[in-house]
Amino acid sequence: MRAFRFNGVRLLAASCLLVWAALVGGCGGEPSRDLPARTIYFSVPLSGPLAQRGRDLADGAVLALDQTNYDTPDVRIKLRVLDSKNEALNLRVARADRNALAYVTNREPAAQAATASVRDPLLRITLAPDTAPPNPASSEVIHLLPSAAYAGMALAQAVTDGNPRAVILRGGGAAFGRAALAAFRQAMGAAPAPVADIWFEHENTAAPLTAHANAGEGPGETFQLDHVNQPDPSTAVNLVTPAMASRDYPHSGKRFAKAFSDFHGREPDRFAIYGYEATGLALNAATDAGESDGTVTRAATLKAALALRNRFGPVGHYDVLPGGQTTLYMFGIRPWPLDLKVEEEESRTIEVARG
Repeated sequence: MRAFRFNGVRLLAASCLLVWAALVGGCGGEPSRDLPARTIYFSVPLSGPLAQRGRDLADGAVLALDQTNYDTPDVRIKLRVLDSKNEALNLRVARADRNALAYVTNREPAAQAATASVRDPLLRITLAPDTAPPNPASSEVIHLLPSAAYAGMALAQAVTDGNPRAVILRGGGAAFGRAALAAFRQAMGAAPAPVADIWFEHENTAAPLTAHANAGEGPGETFQLDHVNQPDPSTAVNLVTPAMASRDYPHSGKRFAKAFSDFHGREPDRFAIYGYEATGLALNAATDAGESDGTVTRAATLKAALALRNRFGPVGHYDVLPGGQTTLYMFGIRPWPLDLKVEEEESRTIEVARG
């Protein structure tokens, strides 16, 4: 299996960043216009509090296309970026585009849309952690980040490793928070020395937390589960995140961080590397799906992506499992606000213990 890599082979990749209003139209300056064109759709926040993160996710994809030079098939790859506030519409547009090769989003796939289209399946890669057990019957979606259950297990390891007297946990609401905290509780139940006093912020009102602190016991340490769709924390926390410090990524991950800064003139958001990797995964699948005559179909690309094994990407070495999850289980414990000097001393990496 060929891994996504910088400048190794020949697939001609042209990048084009388009907002929703400018969906029609092509990229300027593309090489070899006589080659067939295929499109990777990128649905990320372009407005609201996460707009900068969406921009960095998309810019990670732009960088991946700029650095990629695959051999076969000989097609042009274009990137079309849409605002994920229109998620349902975006997916319909991508499905209707006969040249769509893959669809990447920061959103959790809707349950009613999880089943693959029998007539015209489309590879979908989501950066939202899976909140349910994998379902091989609905394998049109690859969840690139570790699942909510593994996030909860990583949180339990982070808490027990430090063995604090009291802990405040911020797991987020909705499905991700519920699934992660359920896994956390299960893991803590098996811990040899459970923390005596744990407060779940979203399950307790402010009054008990305040009373706890006013009793002279102090609030203890605060841990927060990180999520691609959550704004950055507003207070100091221990951030339990799949978006590790760049120094903890493999060599290609470190190269990504430097290349992003050089290419875009700014430091990337901590999740930008996953936008880069999602694009690499799609290109890897397209390469493996190419026919001898250079054609690439979306069905063949989806099949190749789900069969992907031994991929060496900038976020680590992993396989894609039958239910669409990956074998990426690494998390970082990062002090927030993020500070590179502090991280050198305080950040650490956790590989979730799997049964």
